[in-house]
Amino acid sequence: MGARLTDQVSNQAVSAIVPARAGGSQQLFKPSLEPYAEEEQRALGIDYRASKLSETGKEIAVPHLWHPTIDGWNPTYRDILEPFNFHKFTCPRPPISLGRFNVEAARRCPDVLRMIIKWSGDDSIRLPDELLPLEEELTRLLKYDRYVMGDCWKDFFVHVTIHNALVRAGEALRYPGFHADGLQGGKFKRKLVCEHSYIVTDPHPTVFALQPFFVAHINEDRYNIFKEFDRQVSERTPLYQALCGHAYLIDPYMVHVSPVVPEDCLRTFVRVTVTPTELHMPKNTRNPMFAGQAYPPRIDVREFVSDPDVTLPLDFYGLSASPSLKDVAPRQPRT
Repeated sequence: MGARLTDQVSNQAVSAIVPARAGGSQQLFKPSLEPYAEEEQRALGIDYRASKLSETGKEIAVPHLWHPTIDGWNPTYRDILEPFNFHKFTCPRPPISLGRFNVEAARRCPDVLRMIIKWSGDDSIRLPDELLPLEEELTRLLKYDRYVMGDCWKDFFVHVTIHNALVRAGEALRYPGFHADGLQGGKFKRKLVCEHSYIVTDPHPTVFALQPFFVAHINEDRYNIFKEFDRQVSERTPLYQALCGHAYLIDPYMVHVSPVVPEDCLRTFVRVTVTPTELHMPKNTRNPMFAGQAYPPRIDVREFVSDPDVTLPLDFYGLSASPSLKDVAPRQPRT
């Protein structure tokens, strides 16, 4: 199933990704279609252009307030409070929409990658001056997150990613292929409470695969689980696309893909990640409002795991191969 076409990017947006903040100097980014934040050879990681951030900013309290639970039937609310479990990939669930997000505010911010904005033990976030256009939206999402997480919310870290880039037709902005954010692989011998995220994409939103994925039998030390997701997706997979410019709560069991875009466009991606441990990735953007951030180089595990070549043992899951629809429920031709 192909990705649906979404709103076209205006010439004005292309000529200035980041308009100057009120009271600031006129400083416009004029992106070209040269690589701005492309993945190296479309393989490992995403190469962000470094952003210089101010040491001044704002500390913003996140109060613990009651909120109606959106789609309270969704198993995400249970699973984000429990340790990661590969078997839960067999239970598909849709992302949870929290409504429209101010994408134009995100386009007034510089790119940042997994930048920490909340430390464990805090009940507030710290935003450098350059990210203050998103103060209202980030606070809105995190007030909801604090409500659904309950008392343990203070113990978690929060990171933010903002990615504004021009994407060529026929390419994708983010990680290529089907994947899941927050999958705990071989590095985590003892699985931790799940991380979860709030994501926004505009235009050409994220596409979700709502089918069971059978990966609990895969040796996570040896094989790339993301490649197994790709292998199990087929023409019969039900694919659903998020709404353009809406914020979504997602958990690690929501397998998704960044769609290939049909035309050159300016695409914005925002992710707020809530996690039980700090994300120690070498390319993280440092937040000058926090001390003690150290992200030393490390080996990417994807350099060593292989593409899966094992047979899917459906009997391991108490199942057998499915017959075709025409065999089990023939359709009568319409007259």
